[in-house]
This record gives sequence, structure tokens and C-alpha cells, in this order.
Amino acid sequence: MTSSRQLFVGLLKVLSVPLVAGGIAAGLLLLATGLVSYWVYTVSLHDEVQETANVASDARDRLKTAVMHGLSATQTIGLCVEQGILPRDFDSVAPKIAHAYNSIDAVELTLGGIVTYVYPYEENKKAIGFDILGDSLQRDEALLAIQNRSLIFAGPLELVQGGLAVVGRGPVFLKKDGKEVFWGFTIVIIRVPTLVSYARLGELASHGYACRLSKRNVQTGMEIPFFNRGLRLDNPVAVEVAVPNGQWLLEVAPTNGWQAREKTVPTVLLSVLLSILGGAFVWYMVRQPRLLKVLVEKRASELLESERRFAALIEAAPMAITIMREGKILYGNPALRHLLLLPSDQVIDRHDMAEFITPQHEDQEGDRVLLPGSGMFALPDTEMVFERRDKERIHVAVTVATMGLPDGQAQVAFMRDITERKLAERRINNSLKEKELLLKEIHHRVKNNLQVISSLLGMQLQQVTDGQAREAYADSIRRIRSMALVHENLYRSNDLAQIDFNEYLNSVAKELRRSLHRDNIRLEVEAETILLGIDVAVPCGLIANELVSNALKHAFGQRAEGNVVVSFQRVNPATLKLEVRDDGIGFPRGSDYRTMTSMGLSIVRTLTEQISGILQMDPSEGTRFTVVFPG
Repeated sequence: MTSSRQLFVGLLKVLSVPLVAGGIAAGLLLLATGLVSYWVYTVSLHDEVQETANVASDARDRLKTAVMHGLSATQTIGLCVEQGILPRDFDSVAPKIAHAYNSIDAVELTLGGIVTYVYPYEENKKAIGFDILGDSLQRDEALLAIQNRSLIFAGPLELVQGGLAVVGRGPVFLKKDGKEVFWGFTIVIIRVPTLVSYARLGELASHGYACRLSKRNVQTGMEIPFFNRGLRLDNPVAVEVAVPNGQWLLEVAPTNGWQAREKTVPTVLLSVLLSILGGAFVWYMVRQPRLLKVLVEKRASELLESERRFAALIEAAPMAITIMREGKILYGNPALRHLLLLPSDQVIDRHDMAEFITPQHEDQEGDRVLLPGSGMFALPDTEMVFERRDKERIHVAVTVATMGLPDGQAQVAFMRDITERKLAERRINNSLKEKELLLKEIHHRVKNNLQVISSLLGMQLQQVTDGQAREAYADSIRRIRSMALVHENLYRSNDLAQIDFNEYLNSVAKELRRSLHRDNIRLEVEAETILLGIDVAVPCGLIANELVSNALKHAFGQRAEGNVVVSFQRVNPATLKLEVRDDGIGFPRGSDYRTMTSMGLSIVRTLTEQISGILQMDPSEGTRFTVVFPG
């Protein structure tokens, strides 16, 4: 026991040597920060490799898509041959197949092994007559395709018509005398520049990456680069691209090399610096124990000074502050006395705070917890009514918080007089109510004036005998009523700035079916509950009015029955869609709604531009008008 104690004392003596203590501290810090630096390096390298792998995977997926396009096109051509469509209609079918897959440059068709049909012709006419089975470089792969009866991707190889390309060949077998006989090949050509462009490999350089694309021989394992052949890559991330009868290897690496080491250098330097500083600090602290003691005494003195300043600040604060425990006042600053009009010589310590709070205060909302015996709510913020010494009642904003004192927990309340603010709020609320009533009255009068105009036009209509003029008067009356409905809905709504467009559309639909006497037409409104401002609601309502009117008047001709559907919905958070569709006779063939000169469609086009919308018409089944606009 004695030897252990002596060893411990000796160890303390050694550690009390400043240079030893500083060296040990520096070593321990260097070890710890070194581990952190290594962790930073591994994380940074992992992130770089993962990001590069994501880039490579995206490029691989695009390469796979190009290959799948070739496979799909070859199968489609083969099916057309089996159905007898090709080669008879090659000139019309081949362009459609080539254009359907934007990664394909050319389509070819062979009879036996000889290229007989090509598209596009001018660029590939040199390939006509080329015997694939007679070519020593391509015969083996072609025979393997016939033997396996499967698509084979050959290349990249030099084309007869010039250029380096990947060629997909699919053998076609046709039944003859009950047996399947080799007919020829369906061929798609994907030039290497097209493949690179489709996979966006050239764009990788602008993102800080270099890549190389190779073909791997499945039997020999040998790799033959065909994009960026001479490019040297530093530890690239490699991904395999499976193609029929082979594999491609895509290698991707950062253009400027891996940056993990460079990124770790600041951390290493910081680790060394922290180790030196830590050792120096320990050396200094062990060497200067008296300085540490003086520093502690200085900090204690500063803390006392800070407390005195804090007390002076509380005393001089313009906001009333009180400290309480169980409702009893422990301390109140001068601003509290001023708030309650208490004389400066009146002792308020140990008084109950509830003495100054009126029993009936205005804040009676919800369930709130009272501080024990204080009558004050234990919430961060609340409003209360206090009774001052002169019996005047004032509104006070109170914030209550809990604080720790040497002898236990207490509550501190911050209070300020908001009586003037409350009076101002009442005045503002009264003024706001007056303005709301005035705005309602304006909407009511606008609606009444529009109804007067509508009635005057109705009276004038009784004296008009010309059929076209009567129809124009009736359309104008319906448009005026459509605008009047907006103001009527705003007058009835609690929100004077917006209306429920669902309710509005239903009102417009009823009004139109009644005024046009089309009770035999089924008119449905499928609208979401969406609020629109008057600047959008009026033009949008007029658009709906015109489209529904046109459908009810013209869509069904002499038919006894029909259906009209009005749809209004939100496409996304920033876009709305209004749609009117019918199952009527539709527009005459060749009609273009964008050039029609009728008043109704002219109004629709103008109002659609006014709300920054897009108008579209679909005449495939009846007629469907769609207006998409921001909202």
C-alpha cells in the first residue's frame, strides 16, 4: 500500500513538471486529432467515391436505355417482317421506327446476309449489297446470332458507309413448308457519337469528371476501349453495362483526381496546431498556478461587479419587474411602484400580488394555470387588469418566468402598461368594422346597378324584332348577370376580398339553364372549394359563362338530350384549371377556334390573356375547352 502511494505521489511530481505535462498533453491531443483527421479523410473519400459512383450509374442507365432502344427497334422490325409488312412497306415503316427511338441512327434489313434495305438512304446507301456472312470480321458474330436465334450487339466497328458504330443484329426466321427458315437480319445502327451524346458522356467534363467506355469480351475478358481510348484515369469507378452477347465497361474518375487528401490537409494542420497550443496551454497552466489563482479571484470580482450592474439595471429599468414566491412579492423595482402609483416609502415586500389584480379582468379565454396565491397566469405572455392606488384600472401586459435563487425557485414578472394600446386597438377595430360595412354596401350597390342595367336591356329586348339582335341582347344580359353574381357572392361572403368559386359556378349554371330554357340538357358542376379574388373571379366567371352558353345553345343541334360538365380544380399549388366539356356534335371538321370571329370566343380568348392563361380545345369527343391559369 505504501509503495503504491509513493508511486502515485511520484507520478504527481512528474506531472507537475511543466515540460512533461505539456508534452503528454500535446501527445494525447495529437493522437486524438489524428484520429479525427483520418476519419475526415475516410468520410471525404467515401463521399467522393459515392458521388462519382452516382454519376457513373446515371450514365450507365442512359447507355442501357440506348441499348434497349436498339433491342426494341430490332424486335419491332422483326415483327413487321413476320407480319408481312416489311420489306414491302420499308420506305414508310422504317422512318417511323427510326424516329420513335432517338438514340438510333439507321435501320437496315438484309435478305439472307446481304444488306438490301437501308434508312436513311443517302447516308447509308454504300452499305447496300454488303454481305455480312461473307465478311471475315463480322461472320462469326452473325452466325452466332443465327445459331442462338437472339439479338447480338456487334462492335464498335467501322461501317462500310463510314464511321464507328455499335450494330444490333436480330435474326428473322419465317415458316416455309412447316419449317422455320432463316430469312435475314433486322439491323439497327447506333453511331458512337450518337451513343456518347445520348448518354451525355461529353457533358461529364463540365461537371469535373472524365470517363472511358470499353467493350469487354465475355470469353477472353479483354477490354477494347472505344470512347476516350488513350485517356488515363486515376483509380476510376467502374460500372458494367450489360448488352446482348457482351458487356461494356464504363470508367469514371474526377478530372483533377481525388481530392480527399487535399481536403484533409487543413484538418491535419489544425490538429498539429491544436496539439501545440494544447501542450503550450498545459505547460503554461502548470507553470503558473499563482496566475490561475489570481485569474479566479479576478473572475469572481468581475462576477460580483456584474451582479451589481444587473441590480442597478433592474432598478433603472422602465418596465415594472417583480420577483415572487407563492404569490408573495420578494422584490419590486421603482417602475412597479410607478405603475401602481405606490408611494416610494411604502413597503411592498411580502405583500400578496393578488391585492393589485382586479377579480374581473378581460383575459378569460381557455384553461390557464395560476401561480399559487398570486392570481397571475403561469404563461410566457398574458394581459391582465390592475387596479392602481387611485382606483383607476389599467391594462397590463405580463410575462412570467421561473428563475432560480440561492434559497429556491421563484417567479419573475415583467409588466408594462398597455392601456393606450388597448384603446387604440378598439378604435381601429371599430374603424375596420365601419369599412367592412361600407365595402359590403359598395358590392351591394354594384350588384343592384348591374341588375338595373340587365333589366333595362331586358325591357329594350322586348322591342327588338331582329333575331340576331335579340340574341346579342340576351347574351349581354347573361354576361351582366354573371358579373353581378360575383358582387352578390362578395356581399354575402364573410371575406370581402375573395369568393368561393364553386358556389359561384353552380349559380351561373342554374342561371344559364333557366335563361336558355335547356332543361333537357344535363348540366353538372364538378368544382373544388377554391377562393378567388375579384380581379380573377370576374374574367374567369365570364369565360365560364361564354363556354357554357355556347355549349347549351350550339353543342347539341336538334338533339333532345345531352350532357355539359363544368370542372374547376387546382392542378398544383400555383396552377388552376377551368374546363367545360360536352358530348354534343362538336365543331365542324377543320375549324380553328383561334381564328373564329364569334363574339363569345373572342371574349374567351381576350379574358384568357387577361388572366395570363392558356386556352386549349379538344374536338375528339364532343367539345372540350380547357383554360389553365396561375392562381
